[in-house]
Amino acid sequence: MQRGVAYGVMAGALWGMVFLVPRVLPDFSPLLLSAGRYTMYGIVSLAAALPMARSLVKRLTREDLGALVKLALAGNLLYYLLLTAAVHMIGIAPASLIVGVLPVTVTLLGRRDHGAVPLARLVWPLSLVVAGIACINIDVFTVADSTPVSIATKFLGLACAIGALACWTWFAVENARYLQRQTHFSGNEWSVLWGVVTGALGAGLWLVWSLSCRLAACRGRLATSAGTPSGC
Repeated sequence: MQRGVAYGVMAGALWGMVFLVPRVLPDFSPLLLSAGRYTMYGIVSLAAALPMARSLVKRLTREDLGALVKLALAGNLLYYLLLTAAVHMIGIAPASLIVGVLPVTVTLLGRRDHGAVPLARLVWPLSLVVAGIACINIDVFTVADSTPVSIATKFLGLACAIGALACWTWFAVENARYLQRQTHFSGNEWSVLWGVVTGALGAGLWLVWSLSCRLAACRGRLATSAGTPSGC
């Protein structure tokens, strides 16, 4: 019991880091943070996949690859991009509260799946969650910050947090359903494959960001120079 509680506390603390990093690195854009985070995740997953790479590739189907790409985009890249944007715009408290509703939204979306909790048992917990979200959002819109933020920015930040919640809710339910349908990968093998695909997408996002920055720099030099600058 005590060990389980300790593991739960450590898992919660590690999960909380996803909100802390954007806060302590405000100069890094959500796109850059998402690309960097999941490129590193992909590298670690690739190292874990190498010992069983041949076996994984032989069993990998086109349907599996399509599912992995969709799950990686929604459950990792888009989710973290939206979450980071929400933290930048409205802060950690509102973003973490909204995204923290995940256990409830996942349960609701998967309520018809095998082993789901009856909806009638969730009435009071859902009511408390709604009340909590209302209270924290009243605080967001009424308490003055040291750095004033426009109402439009606050609404956009809330929309990003809700979008992140929707992305991970869909991912959690769809991933569980897909694992139930397919039997040729274990949960560990599927997680490794998911990490590798996420890393490849993250590296592609990083490449797009680098090229866009280079293009913007070239345009800036062209705008301030009469001739064609070298290196562009």
